[in-house]
Amino acid sequence: MSDTAQPARTTQATQAVLDEARRQGYEEGFAKGAAEARAQSAEEARQLATRTAERSARESQECAQRMALELTETSNAQARAQREALDALLSALPDQIEARLEAVQDDMLELCFETVCRVLGDAAVQPDAVRAHLRHAAQGLRGRRLVAIHLHPDDLAAARHEATDSGAEQLASGEIQWVADPTIVSGGCILQSPQGGLDARFDSQLRALRDMLLRSRALVRPEA
Repeated sequence: MSDTAQPARTTQATQAVLDEARRQGYEEGFAKGAAEARAQSAEEARQLATRTAERSARESQECAQRMALELTETSNAQARAQREALDALLSALPDQIEARLEAVQDDMLELCFETVCRVLGDAAVQPDAVRAHLRHAAQGLRGRRLVAIHLHPDDLAAARHEATDSGAEQLASGEIQWVADPTIVSGGCILQSPQGGLDARFDSQLRALRDMLLRSRALVRPEA
């Protein structure tokens, strides 16, 4: 073999070694680069996921805080509305109570008057009551001459008997005219004198009593 062939083979072997080394270096570099790229992508994905999770957590917390604030404001508004309604109710109570008391007092006045009318009405038709009422009415003339007595027809006989038996000069005078008047309620009378009449009818006296009670009630009624 010639000396020239030997170096050629050496050069080829060396080139083959170099090519193999280059290929291996390329593959190793590619694999390393791919691994680094994957690692970098994984890190970036992890960081992205972390940022996304943190952002979602912040948004959820902010949403929860807004909801809590809205609930608090709604609760406070409801509480204020309820307090205002209660205050309005409490403020209106005195006027309502006063108005109710006013109504009750008027009802009680009417009830008392009706009771007085019923009690006096039952007693006024008794003969003794008729005679006593006639004597009392005659005293109201204050010395004026009595010329006529108007009575309910049912009361007339008892009243004339009283005038005869009592010896009362004012009632026993023969100049007195006794008049049966069916328009007069039993128990009452009208006395006539030259100076005028004295209305002692039972219903007239009850009206006077009612007017007196109403005037008294008006005096104690508080001003509006």
